[in-house]
Amino acid sequence: MRIDRFTEKAQNAFHIAQEIMQEHQHSQLDVEHLFPGDAPAA
Repeated sequence: MRIDRFTEKAQNAFHIAQEIMQEHQHSQLDVEHLFPGDAPAA
């Protein structure tokens, strides 16, 4: 997957989802990781 072809907002959501995945020690990125990554930054 070429992340550099995503929009900046999608790239940011993907990176946040990866961080959530790693925090929970999961080996696969799933939908539950992506939705929190789509939330606006506080």
